[in-house]
Amino acid sequence: MCRPARTLLTRFRGAAVAVALGWTAALIGPPTVAADVPLPKPAFDSFEGEMPVLVDGGDFEGPSGGRCDRCSEGAACEHGGRSWLSFRDRVTAGAEYLLLRPSFSNATALYETTTTGLQRVSQKAINHDFGYASGLRAFAGYRLNDDWMIRFGYTSIFASTSTVGGTAGNWAGGDGTGFVGPYNTSALAAGQSIRSSLGADLALYDLELAGRLNPDRCPPGSGGSRWEAAGAVGLRFADASVSSHVFNDQSTGLGERFVFVDTTRGFQGVGPRLAIQGRRYLGAKARWSIFASGAAALLVGSYDNLDVRTTVGSDQNFQQQRAGGAIIVPNLDLSLGATWQVAQRTSFSAGWLLMYFDDLGYSEQIPTGQDPRLVPLVELVPLTNSSLAYDGFFFRLTHNF
Repeated sequence: MCRPARTLLTRFRGAAVAVALGWTAALIGPPTVAADVPLPKPAFDSFEGEMPVLVDGGDFEGPSGGRCDRCSEGAACEHGGRSWLSFRDRVTAGAEYLLLRPSFSNATALYETTTTGLQRVSQKAINHDFGYASGLRAFAGYRLNDDWMIRFGYTSIFASTSTVGGTAGNWAGGDGTGFVGPYNTSALAAGQSIRSSLGADLALYDLELAGRLNPDRCPPGSGGSRWEAAGAVGLRFADASVSSHVFNDQSTGLGERFVFVDTTRGFQGVGPRLAIQGRRYLGAKARWSIFASGAAALLVGSYDNLDVRTTVGSDQNFQQQRAGGAIIVPNLDLSLGATWQVAQRTSFSAGWLLMYFDDLGYSEQIPTGQDPRLVPLVELVPLTNSSLAYDGFFFRLTHNF
């Protein structure tokens, strides 16, 4: 038998709900409903990689009136003869703080080369090393019933990094350290240097239909199954870009010479997305649960690469080249996490997330065969490949209005 929901609405009215670890906060207050008016059964804690959470209204304190009187007999739960109170009761929303680290399959920034006695002793790649960056995901959904909803989600994250190489010793004279960079940049003479900066910007827009695949009229805290499967199908639009700026000081005793290279790599695409999730409820009242989810999308779109190289100082030069075209990009999302049902209508989730985008069309190279001391057997070395991944953590707050 389900227990009737207990009346403690005033306890949560206007309460401040803080996202864990101080990342973000939102003021959320449950709707004002007379004690004798039944509440709908909360339907979803649903967001991006995470599918709906089934909440047992009888297990959480709130206005009385909701009933689930025959669950133990296998019959459908009832809610005072009505499913919803108003439009607001169908609306759910959430916000999520992301702490993610982008990485490319190959993110070489510079090559460091060392000479001794006019011979190349060693040459090694120095990679762009992104740290963890803050991002945001948010969603709003409209519940069609207890088990299905239409929702719109938005994700945004930007990260940047910078790498610097400066000559040491007398590389040109055969005893020192120099650097070779992208777009025919180099720092090989005394006092020369290269700074290579890289930024990755990602925006995602999702429109999908999400719901439980094994709906159980009895909540997990009232005799229902503690296992839940959910899924979503919809469309994803992705707007991804990588921009770089290289400043190369090639000044010598003969005069100043500076090389600036700016690049923009962009991809925009849209395509179908399919997601699935498994959840296990824990505890006598099922207020805790753990989940694992995966999603796949196939994005059809186009990429555009623009390179601009400017030389100033002892000589002047300007070069520009552009490339682009149609491309298909596979996209995968994986997440593991746990959810705590804070109140009847509010939940908090946290976990680990991985997003992967393959072949976004980014491609640059570093020429290293211009000098016999610079990798004589390799003429062109890849710089930044097109595959892009994000891994890190999420902290999510969801509320059913």
